[in-house]
Amino acid sequence: MPVKFLDLDALNKPVGEVVVAEKIYSIYPLSIKALINLSTMSDQPTDDQGQLRVQLETTLDILAEFIPDCPPETFRTLSLLQLNALLLFAREVAEEGIAKNSASPVTGTSPWISPP
Repeated sequence: MPVKFLDLDALNKPVGEVVVAEKIYSIYPLSIKALINLSTMSDQPTDDQGQLRVQLETTLDILAEFIPDCPPETFRTLSLLQLNALLLFAREVAEEGIAKNSASPVTGTSPWISPP
């Protein structure tokens, strides 16, 4: 009997590209942890320095996963406008991936669920 094999790493392929500091980097799907962090981050600025520091560190962690080949110190040189643009882009890519892989099982178009 043949052994079944699933290579989850093969599913983690680049989903696009982004230019950061005049270099082109591949972008990758976010992990569940990063998606949760991204979805719970407040869009409102905060006056609390501790909370702001946590939000910025979380942002840098998400971006390091989203664009793993980009040196982490590069993200620290970006402006707040650039960081926000990258986060918005990460959200859009994540939402597109979720929608693409979440088709109704009734239609049978989901790659994970067979029609009844």
